[in-house]
Amino acid sequence: MLLNTVILCINQCLPIALLWVLMLQCVRNSKLPLLHALSAIGIGVIGCIAYLQAAGVISQWFDYRGFEVSQIFLLVLLYANLLLITLKPRIIWQQTALALSVITYLSHFLTYLNSFMSADALQSLLVGTILGLGICFSFSTLLYFLLASTQSTRSTYWLMLLFALHAASKISVASDLSTQIDLLASTPSVVDLRWFLDEHSVFGRVFKVLLGYEASPSWLNLTTYIGGAGAFYLVWLARGRKREVAI
Repeated sequence: MLLNTVILCINQCLPIALLWVLMLQCVRNSKLPLLHALSAIGIGVIGCIAYLQAAGVISQWFDYRGFEVSQIFLLVLLYANLLLITLKPRIIWQQTALALSVITYLSHFLTYLNSFMSADALQSLLVGTILGLGICFSFSTLLYFLLASTQSTRSTYWLMLLFALHAASKISVASDLSTQIDLLASTPSVVDLRWFLDEHSVFGRVFKVLLGYEASPSWLNLTTYIGGAGAFYLVWLARGRKREVAI
């Protein structure tokens, strides 16, 4: 149980931490004070608890597919909010993105903790959570300083491409959920890269969280991922050129 808790904590908490780092380093003029970020995370935790309290009712919607539909809605809303940040990096949009990310990802981890919460398992859950959070903090710190060391005029385009790929991963996951509940038709896999990098390996999990890596993506998954990243990046480029013309 200890190992499962560590892995699940990393899977669900690392996306939140990485989103915070990417907003700070990839988006120009993006400044999110620590107090504002922590308050957004606190609001997200409260919203997550309320979301789980209503999960029983939500799950009955849309022919008992309501919980999955709500997850799709949150992911799409998060993608749209990240796009707003690139256009106008206001603190309120960054706080909203963090809160949405907490509600989307932390809900799975809290469900896991609530399911296995008992006197015998309490120590394993607590130690596993602390270890998982420590790993998330360490990796996020390393990524923060790595991206900070690459800051230059020319690196802006590459950093924004990284942010666009991360944002597109939300749309990609939403498309996978849609096929699982038959909202969209499933499509065959394009390629199988598990021989090269399994998404369940250590590096595979990191690339999945950071870039939305899939070892065996379907046509729908690949199309939504490329389309989401391309649209995101093109909107940002168009916005940048518009500013240059205005100047």
